Amino acid sequence: MLGGALAAVALVAAAPAPRVLDPEGLGRVRIGMTVAAAERALGARLRLNDSDSASEACVYAQRRDRRDKGVAYMVEGGRVSRIDISESGIRTARGIGIGSTIAQIRKAYGRAIMSHPNTYTDQPEFELSLPGHRFGLVFLTEHGSVTAMRGGSYPAVGYVEGCL
Repeated sequence: MLGGALAAVALVAAAPAPRVLDPEGLGRVRIGMTVAAAERALGARLRLNDSDSASEACVYAQRRDRRDKGVAYMVEGGRVSRIDISESGIRTARGIGIGSTIAQIRKAYGRAIMSHPNTYTDQPEFELSLPGHRFGLVFLTEHGSVTAMRGGSYPAVGYVEGCL
């Protein structure tokens, strides 16, 4: 009986912690970190898209080990400025993630959420704007549910085109 209890404890201890996107980062990767600090936090090297240099004005980075394919780190001037999410399994602290409905966004964030049309579609885009804060969240929707989201510092979190 003791062996079964120990096995259950080991399974609970081995379960990965839920990954939470907030306006200031994703898990241990925080907005404002250098690429080297983000790599230490991830325990993995990052591959910079379209460039070999994190000092470029703006580039995207993803894990070199190809884990977390739906997570992209925007790097401006060598520092993480925004994190884009396009995979399920990652949620905000209030439970919003890929597949969440517009009603769930409104219930979770109330008046703190602003809706405006997406630049390229007639689908609404929702932005969690925290007055007096340098950080925010943006939720992109199609057909009434979240298809992508991002968190980061202003103005980067609001860039419609990402890195130009």
